[in-house]
Amino acid sequence: MKQVTMTGLILLLIFLWAPVVSAQWSGCIGCHSGTIAAGEDAMKEKFQTVEAFVNAAMATKNPMMKEIQQNKDAIEAAAKELGLKKAEEPKK
Repeated sequence: MKQVTMTGLILLLIFLWAPVVSAQWSGCIGCHSGTIAAGEDAMKEKFQTVEAFVNAAMATKNPMMKEIQQNKDAIEAAAKELGLKKAEEPKK
């Protein structure tokens, strides 16, 4: 029983840390599969730019995002992997 509990705990830790370490959308799909949280297609539809995606991820109060919010570069990399583009700067 003790070994089963430890194995479960280790798997849970890996699951929670994988998105932080991977710094790619593939690390996000554990939750963002469309079942627990919005999936890839919904995210692409909702967020038109990298900045909008990053700002939303940084602003969410969802406790599952707390660790991920500590790595803004990883969030930006995930947005780029989704195919989102940087907002164009206004012309002067």
